[in-house]
Amino acid sequence: METKQVHRKKVKRPLKPPRRQDDKLLKSTFEYWFPYLLRFFYPNADDIFDFDRGIEFLDKQLKLIIPERERSKGDREADLLARVYLKDGTERWIICNVEIEASSSVTFSFRLFQYWYRCIDKFNVAAMSIAVYTGDESQPHPSAFNTQLLDTEVNFKFRGFHIFEKSDKELLVMGNPFALVVLAAKKAAQYDYLTDKQLNRARVLILQALRKAGTYTLEQIEGFAYFLTQFIFVQDKEENRIFDNELSKTSKGELNMGIVETVKEIVKEQGKLEGKTEVVTNLLLSNKFTIAEIANFASVTEDFVRKVQADLAKKK
Repeated sequence: METKQVHRKKVKRPLKPPRRQDDKLLKSTFEYWFPYLLRFFYPNADDIFDFDRGIEFLDKQLKLIIPERERSKGDREADLLARVYLKDGTERWIICNVEIEASSSVTFSFRLFQYWYRCIDKFNVAAMSIAVYTGDESQPHPSAFNTQLLDTEVNFKFRGFHIFEKSDKELLVMGNPFALVVLAAKKAAQYDYLTDKQLNRARVLILQALRKAGTYTLEQIEGFAYFLTQFIFVQDKEENRIFDNELSKTSKGELNMGIVETVKEIVKEQGKLEGKTEVVTNLLLSNKFTIAEIANFASVTEDFVRKVQADLAKKK
């Protein structure tokens, strides 16, 4: 798909949260819905992947593929490395690169080739690459890296997807939660050009899609609500009240944003007084949140959360 240049008038808006926060939100959300991410890109995913064997995220191995010195250039907080199994029992690794900002298509595609090659070179495991581009419509979004010198040639192709490839309507009717994550990412990318009313309309439509499906647990609805309020920032109090009412309908009166905001306030205050370990411990003991969500709430790494979890298990 060719890059499309879009010219819009900016809306006067408060500053967005820093990119690092967006990265962490996307990473935790992509991890949580990863089986649906695969189903989004591969309609026959259930015939290819053995989801019953689970999916493991390999943070330590990812750091060897994408060293810290390379991460510091653009943080690269949202990249994922996952271990999956095929129906025939074969182990495969999936490198999922999330590109938030515009960059040279040649540079990025070469970087993905490096990550793919390093995965095979360091771990001797067959890998597949998925690139998700979450910038605006003008962002380059390559799906191949090619180079040739005389008789030596490399043609590296990977799955490349830009969030603007599908319309809002298409995403809403897909019946796939990852499609709703893509829709949220589209609105976040348009933050400077949309009013609070327009942004909140997207959040409400996503909640209505969750309600219409009728298959989401209370925990999943709460996770989506937190993601939407943090990723699609809306300042207008009336619009936030509308969102709260819609959330109450979707959760059948069990949830409102007061719950999520209260958690954030607790984390903020406890973080000042007791430190990150106490915050993570309390969230773990509540048995309400995933490791990714706790890491995001407490602004720590998932490895940190797992270490606290292991320490708790030893004390039992």
